[in-house]
Amino acid sequence: MNDELEFLKPFNIEEKREEIIQKFRQKSGKLDYIPLIGDDYMTLIDIFLFELSKFSELINHRISQNYINYSRGAYLDELVALIGLKRYESINPVATVEIKTNDRVYLSKGTILKNEQNQRAVLLYDVSVNGVATFDVELKDYEEGQDYSTVVLEKENIYIDSLKILNPYNTKKRVESDEELKRRFILALHRFSTAGSVESYTYHCLSVASIKKVNVYQKSAGIVKIVYQGLLDRELQELKLLETLEDRRPLTDKIEFKEVEKVNIDINLQISLKNNTFYNDYAQAIKQNIKKFFNSLDIGENIHSSKIIDIAYNNNEDIKSIELLQELPNINQDSIYSLNNINVSLKNA
Repeated sequence: MNDELEFLKPFNIEEKREEIIQKFRQKSGKLDYIPLIGDDYMTLIDIFLFELSKFSELINHRISQNYINYSRGAYLDELVALIGLKRYESINPVATVEIKTNDRVYLSKGTILKNEQNQRAVLLYDVSVNGVATFDVELKDYEEGQDYSTVVLEKENIYIDSLKILNPYNTKKRVESDEELKRRFILALHRFSTAGSVESYTYHCLSVASIKKVNVYQKSAGIVKIVYQGLLDRELQELKLLETLEDRRPLTDKIEFKEVEKVNIDINLQISLKNNTFYNDYAQAIKQNIKKFFNSLDIGENIHSSKIIDIAYNNNEDIKSIELLQELPNINQDSIYSLNNINVSLKNA
């Protein structure tokens, strides 16, 4: 287990068994002792070694969880917490509110709305209105299953006739994967940089919970382009990005935002097997592996057909051949592959 780490060597039962037998011969004086099948001594030794190997594997596993490349799940959560990071599990719900006033009213960003249950939402940007307008609010302290209807200002305003939620709160889930969290952890080394490096921009963009992926590059002198994949509407998403970067970018940098362009793609594979009995199982495994691979791709990351074939093989010795039945389109640095369908057919079926 984890034999890539030189100091975490797997427990060698055969080697340890021979060491114990040699020590038994010396300590017992039975220098001519030869282990036999069913020997009581050997039975006890094997039981002991089996239990010891499980304990050794557990210790190795726990040690490995202190290394970012090997850490997983709850162990990874504790590791990244050392520098103040926390795994994203959801994003704060957002709703659009209609306001009607009898005079000009100015509401500043952060204005609090609440209801009788003291559920609170905050205004996401400054609003100036005289008559009817709409604005977005973000719910705080969200709990799944609750009925939220936050439409009353915390501080009463006689110039506001009514507030009404036009659409329900958007309660999109976003559970950050281990690999996504690891990337943020590594990028966090650049979070204090004010030089406008790609790594610094990338870290701060990914610090917005509703941002899933981002590609940052210098479009031209003094112009930084940020291509993002997010969970919110474009205007609101870019507002949150701009807010995050406001005090963390060089004054000389001009930022351009762009929502990522999705390049839809179907994967059509034809496989030949040594034994067709397990075709359905193999086809399902291939689909799962390819889907996982596409989910891990970054914005602007191109792939070669050989990579798809290699993932489909996955060291399965029962697969004789795999053919990708179409050419893969190239994408630019503003695009990302979006997987539609995966078809796996059996050759000569």
